Parts: sequence; structure tokens; C-alpha cells
Amino acid sequence: MAANSNSSEKRSQLFLQTVKIGKTEIPRSMIARCLYIEVADLTGPQLQLEVRDNSSYVVDQLGVKKGTILTCSFGDPQGIGNTTWTDTFEVLKAPQSADIVTIIAFSEKVKTLKIPASKPQFFVKKQPANIVRALATGLTVNADNFKKLGTYHLNMGQKPSGVLAQMAQEAGALCWVCRGSINVKSMATLSRQSPALTYEANNPKAALRINRFAKLNNDDQYIRSRQYRLMAYSPTKGLLTSGDKSWPVKMVSVDDQTALNNLSTFLLPKIDIEVTGNSAITPGLPMKVLIHNYNTESGLDESVPTKLVVKLAAHQEDRFGYVTRALLGVIYDGTN
Repeated sequence: MAANSNSSEKRSQLFLQTVKIGKTEIPRSMIARCLYIEVADLTGPQLQLEVRDNSSYVVDQLGVKKGTILTCSFGDPQGIGNTTWTDTFEVLKAPQSADIVTIIAFSEKVKTLKIPASKPQFFVKKQPANIVRALATGLTVNADNFKKLGTYHLNMGQKPSGVLAQMAQEAGALCWVCRGSINVKSMATLSRQSPALTYEANNPKAALRINRFAKLNNDDQYIRSRQYRLMAYSPTKGLLTSGDKSWPVKMVSVDDQTALNNLSTFLLPKIDIEVTGNSAITPGLPMKVLIHNYNTESGLDESVPTKLVVKLAAHQEDRFGYVTRALLGVIYDGTN
């Protein structure tokens, strides 16, 4: 976790507390910018650091290169979110331009899930939590209980992340890794949960304010790229279909009508917001967003749903301060 009481200087950082290579810490004063991205799927967490390295200390002495493992402490223990955590990242590349080294890294735990399996594993009529626990060792499992048990095979040479993503899709769930945990959460359950945070725009009296926002207005394009008349064949039930007859046909490999219907469920992005840094904003978090037209007396912008779920959270700290940018959406079940 974050530094102890003897390291008050480290804890006073706005978001990025420490970065270590082995036991050696990169001096915090050298890090000009930190961008930490969490996504509600298995494409994150991601990390980008811009390090001032006039003397080539990071590259030559610490030996930062592809494959280097970084241990990073994040959080705002004295800020809005009041949370801290530690994560490890594997460096993908570290290009240098002038005196700035840009370190681009990816979650070490998630990268492990993308390594092809050296031996097969078979799961017959198991809860997603049991499958995740077997495939994602080293991570705390935070999974919902689902009515339908799943049967999946991890074949030799197949990536565990692919099996996890397929399992989540067929269960109508989101699967992502975040802050030491792997989460499998039903999208239907997320849509029913009470908002954990309420943010408002154009209301100076709001406890949590939106500094900037952009309505995405691309529902039709996003939906059409994922809209198919799904078909599958079941040995016991014959041909299964889901979706409107006018949509393009796509054959998939499932043998259950519920799983086939769930393949059309996804998180539809609605709005992109920027707020004062808040480490409590994380993927899968239900939020309430109120966009006032001009002020609190002019009514709400009804084109933006008030209840949304975080799809992506990007935390950026630089010399100007700490901001959080979030992409929020609604659960779309593919029925229209």
C-alpha cells in the first residue's frame, strides 16, 4: 500500500506516490507526468510516466527497458477519494526524446493472463468465480453469483484472458482487473445499484463538480458496430437465434438461449467527463450525473441519463495538478 507514517513527504503527493524498480525508488521529483488508465475489460490497467532524465540515470543506471517491472503506489490519501493501493507494471517500451524518458507499461498481472497456456484446463458447470480463481492466480476474485453454471475449456496455446472475456460475455457481465482484484460483475446488477457518487455540471454549490464534459452522441454508430442477428446450434435445442431478422447474421458457438441473448448486452458510452482528481472513480462504479443546462434553475439536460456506469477512468497528475477523466455509459441489452 502507500507509504507509512515515516514517509509523509511521499504520502503528500497528489496521486502517484512512489515508483520502484526492485528496491530502488525513482526520485519523485524526476517524474513530470503520470497517466494511469483503468478500463472495464482486460485491456488495462495501463501506465505512462514522463521522467526527466538529464543524466540518463533511469536508462543507464536503473536499466529501464522492455520487460522491467515497476512497483507503483497510487492514491490520494489526503484528497477526495481517500484511497491508496499498490500495483506492478511491466514496461513495454521506454523511448527517449531530449531529456524526457516516456515509460509505457501494462499491468503485470493482466499481461500474465495474455500468455498462451502451456497445458489445458477444463471447467465443467462451474461458477465464474471458480473459473476466474483457477485462471487468475495472484489476484483477489470479486465476482457475482450467476444462475447459470458455465462450461469452458482452456486449450493449450490459448490465452486465459480470451476464456475470461468469453465467459463474461456469455454471462452478461463485465470482467476487468483493477487495484489487485479481478472483477466479474453482472451488467444487469450494475444497472440496478445505487450510485456511489453524484457529480453535477453548472452547479457551483455541488459537493462534486464536473469541470468539463462532452456528450458523445454516437449511439447509432456504436450500436450498429455490435448489432447482429446471432445464431447458434444446440445439440438438444436445435437452431437458436437472437436479434432482429433485418440485422446481419453472425454465427457463434454457444448452446444456450440465455447466453446467446447476453452476447448482445454491452456498456454503451454516453458522456466523457473531467473532474478534480478523485481516486475513488474506477471502472464498474455506478454514478449519478446531473447536467444543468445553464444553472440550477434552468432544468437538467435530459439527453444525458442521470444514472451511469464508469467504463474507463484515467487519472493524470502533472505539474498543473491532478485530474480524473471518466467515460461513462448505460447498459444496453440489444433489444432495439
